[in-house]
Amino acid sequence: MSKLAIVGASGLVGRNLLEQLQKREFKIDEFFFIR
Repeated sequence: MSKLAIVGASGLVGRNLLEQLQKREFKIDEFFFIR
């Protein structure tokens, strides 16, 4: 049970990190396009 909880928590954290990275990449792309 604890292992499943840890895996679930790490999965949520991973998704959040991926979303943040995608947003950052989008902002970086905008920055370069503006230039």
